[in-house]
Amino acid sequence: MTLSKLPGKGRGHKSLDLRNADVGEAYMKLQQAYMDGQDKGMTPAQLSHKLEHMRPAGADRHLQLAWAIAKKEIFADYELPAAVAPAKPKA
Repeated sequence: MTLSKLPGKGRGHKSLDLRNADVGEAYMKLQQAYMDGQDKGMTPAQLSHKLEHMRPAGADRHLQLAWAIAKKEIFADYELPAAVAPAKPKA
């Protein structure tokens, strides 16, 4: 498992990494979704899409940041392709 760190900005702000409880909880939920998708035979692209669109319910800014860090780690740990935005139709 890789460990990334996003230092807090300014005094009094905590840094977030996988040792943070919110990041760890988000990582575990994403990992469970990944394993469930694998059991259903989803492709890496489908798994990537599924994980990219998972969101915590009623999340404040801190929790959104924790999920962003956890997603980055899941994608790196399981070597998932980056989610690609759908192509815009040509006018």
